[in-house]
Amino acid sequence: MSEWFCHGHSHGSTSEPIVLKQNKNDFLYRLTYFIVNKNLLSEKTNKFNLKRDIYHCNRCLAWLGIKIKDTVKLFNSEIKIQQNSTDNYVFSHNNPTNISIDDFIYTIECMTKESNLGLQYAVMCKIVLECSITSTNKQYLLIWVMDKELQVLRNNEVIDNEKVTLNSCFLTKILYKVELCLNEEVESWLSDPTVVSTDISKSMFCKGLEHLKSTSQKVPEAFRSSNGYSISYLKV
Repeated sequence: MSEWFCHGHSHGSTSEPIVLKQNKNDFLYRLTYFIVNKNLLSEKTNKFNLKRDIYHCNRCLAWLGIKIKDTVKLFNSEIKIQQNSTDNYVFSHNNPTNISIDDFIYTIECMTKESNLGLQYAVMCKIVLECSITSTNKQYLLIWVMDKELQVLRNNEVIDNEKVTLNSCFLTKILYKVELCLNEEVESWLSDPTVVSTDISKSMFCKGLEHLKSTSQKVPEAFRSSNGYSISYLKV
């Protein structure tokens, strides 16, 4: 619950710990995921996931979210809500062609803003995106946002009359690295108070990583890595 509450809500001195319990019909959301009471979900699906830490579809075994005691954290990229005979994602930012990549980019952009909250002139920030691949396998994507508004010149996709036209645009330059377990480097990042972190879905992790690898192909190979980190751009 720490994502939503930053301090105790007691207004008196007490030695008893404060426990915040989500009501059955509460819908808590942040960035690209939401938390609901598991009793609101299908009884058959709950029974299927009774002994699982990762919440799966009971039909196709698709990765849906993470169980947290009496609640389930479900991710926008994995879930559609049916209303008036139509299926829609809970959050839709830009009418994306790929919801996983859109949610991935949106998460990084929002966390960059959160990291720089109150620091008007801050340029760089560090982000850790965590993904529970299985109940025993958690992977980490370390992202170092180097420049949020890097001005570059890019050519048009179509070349007319053998002339190359360059247009000025702004990109977000990042360094990134994938860690397959909670090693010393990941622990160092997570213990740093200036680093922000959050969970992302399995498809966001995989598709987001593919997106970063794809955008890094836009630059010469000699400039695609630095000190063990890969160089990429959030949008190209």
